[in-house]
Amino acid sequence: MEQVRFKRKTVDLDEMEKQQSKKRFRRNFFYVSLFLSVLIIFLGTAFFVFFRVKDISVTGNSMYTDEEIIIASGIEEKVNMFSFSGRSVEESIKSALPYVGKVTVKRDLPSGVVIEIEEEKTVMYTMLNGDYYLLSDELTVLSVSNKISSVPAGAIKLVTGSVDRCLVGQPLTFMDERTRDSILEMYSVLSANEMEYYIREINIASRFDISMQYTDRFDVYIGDMDNFELKIPFLAKVISELYEDDKGSIDLSSHREATVALK
Repeated sequence: MEQVRFKRKTVDLDEMEKQQSKKRFRRNFFYVSLFLSVLIIFLGTAFFVFFRVKDISVTGNSMYTDEEIIIASGIEEKVNMFSFSGRSVEESIKSALPYVGKVTVKRDLPSGVVIEIEEEKTVMYTMLNGDYYLLSDELTVLSVSNKISSVPAGAIKLVTGSVDRCLVGQPLTFMDERTRDSILEMYSVLSANEMEYYIREINIASRFDISMQYTDRFDVYIGDMDNFELKIPFLAKVISELYEDDKGSIDLSSHREATVALK
């Protein structure tokens, strides 16, 4: 009888290790995926269920009530703490309430929202058709009234015939936008030299014909805006060398030479 011999096949150990490694990877991947899925479901549930607005507080406000600011913010109680952005809240409040200059929104976890307000101040005003329009340092129209008593003490009267549009809550615009730039520059320079408190009126018939009233003592002719940043400290020096009861006019159309005419 013929004998048949069988030989045992030698299994490649490297191949077995690779197979075992793949199995371990698939098993680990399954458990990690399961864990992440459970974690996402848990966090999602916590996000929508637990972090809900229960308390809204407002600080820094005096012109508007807490309720007015909260209504303008658009934030409602029981909404999710992260369903709104601070930027959108800021824009909503500032567009609805002109006296609000800066808004900061803080989340006080787990359920509180703090709205911090910095209000604009009236630094100038202008008269149009018998009404008084109060202006911020950026020439935003803050409010309008037909009574002079609405104008805060120390506000600078702005006299100009080139106003194009004057709407509450929006920037004052001019037929020549360079007029706006000139006024902003003037106020910035005056503030930097702490002179804005002494100026009662700015008359800007054009960018080349500007005058100011210094308290009740001097009518100051500026001329154009050239070297305005030098003219203002020069004005302060000229006045410091005069007597406290001196009154009259000062010509500062040149930043190198001032002409004083006393009454």
